Amino acid sequence: MCEDLFADITPEKPTLATKLVSTIYRRSSQVISMTLRFVRTAVLGAVAAGGGGAMACTRDQLTSPRSSTRSVRSAPLAHPAFARTHPARVTAIHQRAADTKRRGLRAEERSRVRDLSDKFKWVGDVHHAAMQDAIKDVSVRAAGRERGTAARCDVQLRYLMKYYPQVEHRMGARFDSPTERRAAMQEFAARAGDCSPASTSSTAMGGLIGRTSGTAGFHPDTASVRWLDYVASIVTGLQTAKSLDDAREMIDAHVATAAADDSLSAVDLDIVAAAAQLTTSSAIEWDTYFRPLEGSLFIWGWLSAIGDWIVEVVTADVVGCVAGSVGILLLMAGMDWSGDGSEFVSWIVGGCEAGGIVGSVLAAF
Repeated sequence: MCEDLFADITPEKPTLATKLVSTIYRRSSQVISMTLRFVRTAVLGAVAAGGGGAMACTRDQLTSPRSSTRSVRSAPLAHPAFARTHPARVTAIHQRAADTKRRGLRAEERSRVRDLSDKFKWVGDVHHAAMQDAIKDVSVRAAGRERGTAARCDVQLRYLMKYYPQVEHRMGARFDSPTERRAAMQEFAARAGDCSPASTSSTAMGGLIGRTSGTAGFHPDTASVRWLDYVASIVTGLQTAKSLDDAREMIDAHVATAAADDSLSAVDLDIVAAAAQLTTSSAIEWDTYFRPLEGSLFIWGWLSAIGDWIVEVVTADVVGCVAGSVGILLLMAGMDWSGDGSEFVSWIVGGCEAGGIVGSVLAAF
């Protein structure tokens, strides 16, 4: 049914007309963008009205059934993980980053952004490896249709068990046993996914973190959470991104803005850069995944229903990252951990990595 519906508008090779329309789209004004949104909404609404839920195309054919009838993007900042943000500050950051993006990054800003990206390249690499694995994993797709079930929770835990050891390696601390690791991973899966926390989750994670506690004077309970306002602004920017390039420029502009913010500590800046790296990796991952499948439908870029699905999954990655980071922050503060700033960043970024993996598995499949 879906193949028949789109057979006439997905030629194997772009025609002259297709190239012309693509050029017009790239150079169009906001009016054209709004028109595309209206047409998209009308078409998807007609499909939904004509066949109900049964007519929704599968993700491999067009888009996720969950997002195929959405006309607007979600409000991710309503997630409890963003409860500590300051709305006025988020708005101010968003405006400064938009101004930076509009004028373009200067040479010194571009160099600084590149250095920070290189520093946390491993965050994107681990996420990419996990998602490549999940895309090929039939069991992940099967569990994805069983939201809230034990099978779905098991998939999230399995991927955390497989990829979190790479995070442990970065920390220089490892769990004593698979049982201890699984209990700790269930904490991430409960915060960022749809698992229930184990009774020993916090104890297991706290035990691992405690091994790096020392006499240095950095204490999580006095740490700034200004990084959270920057990540919230990045998430807000994702909702209006028009393409992968547009999203990447927006993310880089946020990192450049953060690097120039004198009120931001080095610790905060590192966490912003790591979250930005995860966001960029996720955006590239899912744009790359869908582009060859949908071909000329990408003439609408991220303003299409396909784009809505990509933004939804990337947003879920970042929300998961924040949920995992905040969970670790609260745990460290509660156990009176102390150490140096770089160790603190490592643990927070590790929480971001774990939460991002769960967020992708939860939203994409």
